[in-house]
Amino acid sequence: MPGMPTDGGGAIVPFGGEPGQGAPPPPPPVRPIRHGVAPSIFRVYVSWSSGNLLQVACLRPPNSESCGGADEVAGSVVEVNLGCGGTGGAEVEEEIDEAEMRRIEYGSVPALALLQSRKNALANAAAMSRMSAVPDYAEWWQYVLEYSKTIRNLLGNPDSPPAFVIEDPKTILKVREKPTSLRAAWELLEIFFVDKQLQSWLPERLVDWLADFDSLLSATESTVYFKLSNFQKKLVNLQIVEDDPDYWNGLSAALSVGWLDIVVNMLRFHGSYQLDQMDNRETENGLVEAVAVLVSTMPRLRPDLPTGKLGQCCKTRPDFVKVLESFFLRYLYLQAWEKWRGQVTKLECSAFWIQCGHQKTCDGLKNLLHIMMGNIKELTASTSHWLELFASHFLYIRPFTVVSTFALVLQTVVLCGSSALLSYSLVMKYAFEKFTSYFMLYSNLHCQGFEGMHHLAQKCIQLKPSSGTNGLTGLIIGALSENPEVVLAQCTKNFGPWLVTHAMELLSADNDYADTMLHEERPNLGGISIEELHRLVYAQVLCSHSLTWQIAPTYLSSCLNQGLGLLEILLLKQPIQDNRLVLKTLEICRLYELDNVSTNVMKIAGIYHWKHGRKGAGVYWFQQAHDKVRLDRIAQQLFERIGKSVTDDSFKQWDGLLELLGSDIGSAGGLEFLHRYRDFKRSLQQALDGRSSEAARQAVDFLIQLMRNPSTPQRFWLPLLHDSVDLLNCKARPLMNAAETTVLLNKLQELSLAKLRPDFSNNHLPSHALSSVRLALASNLTRAILESSTV
Repeated sequence: MPGMPTDGGGAIVPFGGEPGQGAPPPPPPVRPIRHGVAPSIFRVYVSWSSGNLLQVACLRPPNSESCGGADEVAGSVVEVNLGCGGTGGAEVEEEIDEAEMRRIEYGSVPALALLQSRKNALANAAAMSRMSAVPDYAEWWQYVLEYSKTIRNLLGNPDSPPAFVIEDPKTILKVREKPTSLRAAWELLEIFFVDKQLQSWLPERLVDWLADFDSLLSATESTVYFKLSNFQKKLVNLQIVEDDPDYWNGLSAALSVGWLDIVVNMLRFHGSYQLDQMDNRETENGLVEAVAVLVSTMPRLRPDLPTGKLGQCCKTRPDFVKVLESFFLRYLYLQAWEKWRGQVTKLECSAFWIQCGHQKTCDGLKNLLHIMMGNIKELTASTSHWLELFASHFLYIRPFTVVSTFALVLQTVVLCGSSALLSYSLVMKYAFEKFTSYFMLYSNLHCQGFEGMHHLAQKCIQLKPSSGTNGLTGLIIGALSENPEVVLAQCTKNFGPWLVTHAMELLSADNDYADTMLHEERPNLGGISIEELHRLVYAQVLCSHSLTWQIAPTYLSSCLNQGLGLLEILLLKQPIQDNRLVLKTLEICRLYELDNVSTNVMKIAGIYHWKHGRKGAGVYWFQQAHDKVRLDRIAQQLFERIGKSVTDDSFKQWDGLLELLGSDIGSAGGLEFLHRYRDFKRSLQQALDGRSSEAARQAVDFLIQLMRNPSTPQRFWLPLLHDSVDLLNCKARPLMNAAETTVLLNKLQELSLAKLRPDFSNNHLPSHALSSVRLALASNLTRAILESSTV
């Protein structure tokens, strides 16, 4: 067949190399698509979405005989993240399965809704005050931080160990929950854009982040985590660990990135700790233990340490104000650092090294001391990734660059009293102005803002160039460069629409430029903002799956320009075969006050059920929609079917439908007649069966009401009167008085005249029906007159 490959392997789009080439080309990257559509697939549509996202729509053949039922999926739209060089967003798809991603999607809705509610409340308050925007409120960033922590917990906790795990005493890397790129990216955004409490110890927070997510960088490049993982596998077969170079390389690598607990644990593997020693290794063991103690007491520029982490943190006094707290934290840290560095230097110059008989131990321990003293050559050799070198610079090199600057500050400190027990009141009384000037000088030289950190990151990249790109490192570079466009582009490119939609609140929490960029309406986007655009894209992804479309209205309703229109389209296109799904759609309409959409949905449901033979369900939905026009049309159809044989038992099949109408027959349109006729038939049957004396009189009342009611069609008059012949011939006494009988005779006279018209038809009645009714009415009139004269 022309155009069809001879050996496509079942691929929709076959791939072949260039003709005439000697060596076959490398195979193209393959992206698995979990579309959930049963074979066979009739058509596939491919279109570009935002960033590196590709939307693939898979459809089954129309009216396919292989459909398993109403629950069978007829089509699905899937987003494929092409990533960058085979990494990035594609890894997110592999890390998190569909069920886990749905749990995250559903769990993030309440958090975002709460934040939007608080944002609207602050916006209303800002409109009534002099505040120009919501971020001007001091508590707004705290709301965003609470929202960020909720989402972070939803994404998992890398520190939590799995249940029922017994750790091996020689385990280097603890078994814990597998980290994900989504969690890592979210924590980075929280660190750089939201949590103001971390600004005084931001480098230490990056060290903690690297400890949690360094394994994600190992997928494409060599890292400290990769080295330790390989040594962990090798450790099982090692008899003397200190003779293996990988042991000391792993120790140096772990120490360079600040993993102190791992370093101390690995030092305990040293052979000098073994009790069954033949040689005298007390000096060697003392040196190892001394290094372990120095590592475990290393000062950390942070207010506290997580459980199980080693180091010496610095605590400030509670009477310090927040403005100066970070300064005193750094002061106490540098004071402890100078003391600790003196101990490291003293150990390096110790004479015990001469007495140590194991040369590899001496070299390895001295290398650790050089790292702790900030030797850039040793740090560069120990680290593998530029981000690890970046973290080691803050741990071991940056403290030395500020000591000379801090000497100026100490002159002011001496004026105020004891440097270890400063009082804020004394500082304010004696040297606040001078102290503040030195504090600003110190801050500029020490931190230099994100600009200085970005410059340092560029130097680290030059020393440790990456072999490939990674979404997390790109996100860090964008955050350090203080460029929200780059951060947003990295999130869109590598982490998909979910992260972009929920992370925009983090970007604009304390950044006026980012807030303007995200919320400014742009003509090139159809008059919508970037925030609204990404929410619409994410809502489209949710709408494409039958298990997530219910949460799409939360995001569509927040898009005021185009979201509400798309929400109406979404609700009107929902399948109405299942009543539970219809009820869910109606509930969404009620929540968002979409009364017109709700009415249209009920009309569509009524039409569907009526056409598929479920008459009662159709009438029910038409009644709920107050659709009098369609109810009148249904009445006309019932008249056509029932009118031909209204006197036989075929009317019983419509009894349930009439029962559905209930007592409020005014909402049933033309079906009012059938409802009254049903009541008449029941009373007539009871009267003929002799069940009740009142039933006969009640049947007569229903007959008079039907004949007088203008909604009763003329073609039903004769069948009604013919059904009542036995009732009129009641021998006990006449059931109708003379006036009522006269009304029926007048109706019969009209029928006699109508019989002359060519469109009159009574084929379902016997030929003598008219004369039988006339005779019965005449007899009843006679008896009624005689009875009235007797009385």
